[in-house]
Amino acid sequence: MAKNYLHEGWTIAVPAPTGGVHSGDPILVGSFFGVANYDAEQTLPVEITLGGAWQLPKAATVTFAVGAAVYFDAAAGNVTSVSTRGNKLIGAATQSAGAGDAVAIVRLNGVSV
Repeated sequence: MAKNYLHEGWTIAVPAPTGGVHSGDPILVGSFFGVANYDAEQTLPVEITLGGAWQLPKAATVTFAVGAAVYFDAAAGNVTSVSTRGNKLIGAATQSAGAGDAVAIVRLNGVSV
């Protein structure tokens, strides 16, 4: 292995956002989107996982078909199908979700676009 290899990069440490985070919270830091691996107070380091499939809170009226693009609405703290208003593309739905569902199953793409 090359001597400059560090790690696979599926988890990274970032400063916890304002208000801190809880394990399982979705986090957007710059171009990185991930899920917190543990609780952390504001500005303290927290590891986030950038890949995998996750159950994430969903906007109330949004629906997803399998394979649909999923965006993160940082202001609302949930996922949506709306690509405007500064929402960031974070992955794709792995299961369909109806308007009444509270969560969506999302396969993360590792970065927000």
